Amino acid sequence: MTTDEQPLYRYFAQPKVNSFLKSIVGCELLLKLHTSEGWRQPEDFNQVPSYIVADRLVKSTEVLASKIGNVSVNLSTIQLINPLIRNALLKAQTNLRPVRLVIEMIEEDNGV
Repeated sequence: MTTDEQPLYRYFAQPKVNSFLKSIVGCELLLKLHTSEGWRQPEDFNQVPSYIVADRLVKSTEVLASKIGNVSVNLSTIQLINPLIRNALLKAQTNLRPVRLVIEMIEEDNGV
């Protein structure tokens, strides 16, 4: 990636497995940044522009709709209070209905 290019982000769906039934019961959406070493977790999720998180979340749930039992996504407290991301969460839930969208809070060093 050159300095004049925008960073490339996308969500990857990691399967959630019921170990008793040995079956996939859902997935967790993990946001990754494309680097020279491949796809990596961002160092600071709060530095990812809100419009990117919102756009990628909605697009990912459109693809996953009716293909999975439940979907979870990791967000920071700061991201969760952002109106753009909150609206994307509502759109994502609409895309997935009747599948449930679960929000998992990212543990942050600042205690929030």
